[in-house]
Order: sequence, then structure tokens, then C-alpha cells
Amino acid sequence: MGPVEFTCTDCTWATSGTDDGPDPVSKRAIEHHIACGHHVTRVDVVPVSLTDPSKLRFR
Repeated sequence: MGPVEFTCTDCTWATSGTDDGPDPVSKRAIEHHIACGHHVTRVDVVPVSLTDPSKLRFR
């Protein structure tokens, strides 16, 4: 799994990272959801090559 970012829909909590390694980002998101009681949203972080401006897209 590539890098992702989670944010809480109620407070200012946010985290990002991957599920590789000893501290998976999904586990942190689940722990926050249990503690806070609100939903967390997930956004996949897509690496963009800054050396090729033609690949930059703005929304």
C-alpha cells in the first residue's frame, strides 16, 4: 500500500504514512476513531514528479 493520509471529521487530528513497518497508519486511524468517536477520512497520496511539470494537475 502506498502512502495515505487520514483526517478526523470532527477535530483537527490528522496522520499520514503507510501500513509498512511497526507503526501502521491504518492502526493509528482506527485507534483515533475509537477514542474520538467520529469518522476518519482516508486520502491516497499520489507521488507527483516535480521534475516533469506536464504531469502536474490542479483541482
